[in-house]
Amino acid sequence: MKFVLYFSNLISNPGSSTVLSNNPLPHPSVLENVADLLVPAIHRNFDSIDAVLAEPSVNCFAIAGLLLRLLQTPVFHSTISLGAHLGDTPIAVRERSMCTIIEASKLTEHSAILLTSNPAMFAAVNCIAKGQCGLETIEDEILAMRGQTQGWDFFKLNGTHITLL
Repeated sequence: MKFVLYFSNLISNPGSSTVLSNNPLPHPSVLENVADLLVPAIHRNFDSIDAVLAEPSVNCFAIAGLLLRLLQTPVFHSTISLGAHLGDTPIAVRERSMCTIIEASKLTEHSAILLTSNPAMFAAVNCIAKGQCGLETIEDEILAMRGQTQGWDFFKLNGTHITLL
């Protein structure tokens, strides 16, 4: 399974807030860059993207819609678990991140892309990808879920580059 992480800070409207309560549509030039630069990069690195997961925000939905159309992706899924929550602990963010990854594995066996504007979620998935699942106090069930992602390849979209985590 190939799992691609996209942090929507790169796709937000320049000068706008990325806070979920004030999350306008991305600037048209940003959408053009996604279409002209990122989609070709995805095509160069992957046979296909089988699922798009997005947190429930206007910014992520705009990019998800573009990716679904341009990549001809058959599955779209939005989950509130991707959203930012006030007072989240690092363990709670990692737990939701892991559940999101497991959710992706139920949608497809091949490849998925996750759109998030939550920096904590982005950091947590980076840690999971590197096998650093969490703090020493993390729940045993989260560590057990980590075993379900063995053999997965995690990638990050950064500008126009796709890098293995």
